[in-house]
Amino acid sequence: MHRFSWFSLLSIPLAHSLSIDLSPKVPKNASAAIDPQFLGFGIEAGSFPDYTGNKSHPNGFSLNMFSTLSNRTGSPLPIRVGGTSMDHSIFDPSQKEAVNYPDNRTEGLRSNMTLGGPWIESFSFLKEAKWILMVPLARYNLSNAVHFANASIGKMLDGTFEALEIGNEVNLYPGGVCKGTYSLSDYVHQWTTYADVLSKNLSLHNGPDFWACSFASNTKWNVSTAFKDGLVNETGKVKAISQHYYQTYGGMSLQDTLLNHTETSNKTSTSFHRPVNYLRKNLTQPIPFILGEVGSALGNGHKDYTLQASLGSAIWTVDWMLYAMSIGVSRINMQMITQAPFSAWQPIPATVGGQKQPAQVLGGWYGHVFVADILGAGKGKKLQIAEWDLGKTDNGPGAVVAYSIYHDSTLAQIVLLNEELWHAEPGKERPGRNITLGPLGGVDKVQVQKLTGDNGTAQHNISWAGQRWSKEKNGHPETVANDTIVLDVKNKAIDVEVKATEALLISLMR
Repeated sequence: MHRFSWFSLLSIPLAHSLSIDLSPKVPKNASAAIDPQFLGFGIEAGSFPDYTGNKSHPNGFSLNMFSTLSNRTGSPLPIRVGGTSMDHSIFDPSQKEAVNYPDNRTEGLRSNMTLGGPWIESFSFLKEAKWILMVPLARYNLSNAVHFANASIGKMLDGTFEALEIGNEVNLYPGGVCKGTYSLSDYVHQWTTYADVLSKNLSLHNGPDFWACSFASNTKWNVSTAFKDGLVNETGKVKAISQHYYQTYGGMSLQDTLLNHTETSNKTSTSFHRPVNYLRKNLTQPIPFILGEVGSALGNGHKDYTLQASLGSAIWTVDWMLYAMSIGVSRINMQMITQAPFSAWQPIPATVGGQKQPAQVLGGWYGHVFVADILGAGKGKKLQIAEWDLGKTDNGPGAVVAYSIYHDSTLAQIVLLNEELWHAEPGKERPGRNITLGPLGGVDKVQVQKLTGDNGTAQHNISWAGQRWSKEKNGHPETVANDTIVLDVKNKAIDVEVKATEALLISLMR
């Protein structure tokens, strides 16, 4: 760790400068208290055994990656196991294979796969987990669903069961797995039937045990209508409302989509502002709103590592998670599939887009661990976050984005992101933005940690706070840079430079 005076940073060549006037106390636009378990994962059912391994060959690399995040947040890690492949599956405990596809078909997520006895063994791992189990609905086999849920919960370690979710992206059923006339009211009726039968046949919690409204992005179905259609009578069973979100599609521009805070905030707010407010204000007991499946980009036939698995995707991950916190999203589950570049890591060697890829840490991981360190820094204090509206000064692709984080109503951390896409070119210096932050009363020093990489599209040589993770190190961090610094606060302010496609976490040292 290096120590610098505030004046030493003034020797940096000043790029386009910016001043941010911070509020030492919680501003009016700050979020409610953030759950330390805000950060979680979703795992597509067909990939589940890849991420855990089995009793004879546990996947130590992958299990260490999970443990890294729970250790840093100081909280259990919510993991939703489900997705489209789960919704189209059946359970056969006598099957020797963990996953069996009909006629050896593995393409697509609607392959009507069969899950065998070894599949549920994956729940025996990860004492740090809080499991959310998705129960299949698409094939409407209620007796098999009960059998499957009972067997799965029976394999979970004590205290690790969190909730059941019924069905996946049910708003896509009409004209697909169901008739085109299938409605939100039909779904609520089916959900209620399943929840009643599961509650009577399983040993669950005394309180609410079910997630509801598993809708895909950009749906016309809405949460308030679901409650009016009968879900309001089931609030004793509803633990959370969960919907899904993908920022963009494979093959799109990194700068125009992920490195574009205006696009990120507008799409997220437009999609979820109404359900968040409805659940908070219109029910006798507020219900958490969770984004149970999230990814940077739907594949859309593309395996686009430059977009989905790069430093740029890590910057987006930080920006999007913090923005979701700021608008009242209670938790998020970042989706992982063995062959999807948007995953935080690839757990085993696999063929992706026709190319053989090794087990590896992917770019988005570094956004996860950045946010995990924010969640863990509060150490039991009330954590709140506020986005700083920089107005016309910074918006659109390539903008600077700023968030302030409060512990027990006192300013504790600042996050700065420079979303300008940097293409490393010989002879060209990486551009940056010089930013003055203040007032910082009652603080003599700050620590500055950095998320960086060789360039915005880099898929390797990415680091957070000087650390890097890899399969070669079995998911343990190694120190590759000494780039965390301590700055002296002078005249209640500091001056920092955040370079293109980088993010800084500035922690006040009280």
